[in-house]
Amino acid sequence: MINWYSLLGARKEELEFQGIEEKSFSDIAYLTNKQEGYSIAVKENQVCYVILFAPGKVPGYPYKLPYGITWSQCNSDIVRRLGEPDKKSSSTNLGIEITYTRFGLSIEFHNADWNDIRNPIKSLIIFEPKRIDAFDYDEQTCFCAQCTKPSQFRCSRCKIFNYCSRDCQRIHWEIHKNTCRKRD
Repeated sequence: MINWYSLLGARKEELEFQGIEEKSFSDIAYLTNKQEGYSIAVKENQVCYVILFAPGKVPGYPYKLPYGITWSQCNSDIVRRLGEPDKKSSSTNLGIEITYTRFGLSIEFHNADWNDIRNPIKSLIIFEPKRIDAFDYDEQTCFCAQCTKPSQFRCSRCKIFNYCSRDCQRIHWEIHKNTCRKRD
């Protein structure tokens, strides 16, 4: 079970649960506190994800953000801190979004231009992280055994471990060499 309070950087008693607006749809409900800058997505009485809003039209989420992120950072700062995202998406009128499934984090930026390296954060979306399996054989979802980034190739000898780069393969060799056997 995910500890939402630690991810939100606040204790339960610090979060202001007064002034919450509820907006319900057929499959999901949003509990939003504009003054505190967050919205909680609830489906079948379970928290699906939490949206933290940057200061702007609303005051913004005032507590500590996860993974050392601050509202003053931009898209290039985030990629430098967390590495290449697992997923990227964009919308002409909504801006761009990058997702780190292993961290349970999506970050929305204001501008829709991928070339804008100073694109400010619009919101953070926190969700249950997806556990990454280095033994995953599905070509679409293989991840590096060392750093968990999407892999580019598999060990040519045993064909078990996946890697994103030769550097990661070299680092992981200390662990891998004891089990690596040529497959028949």
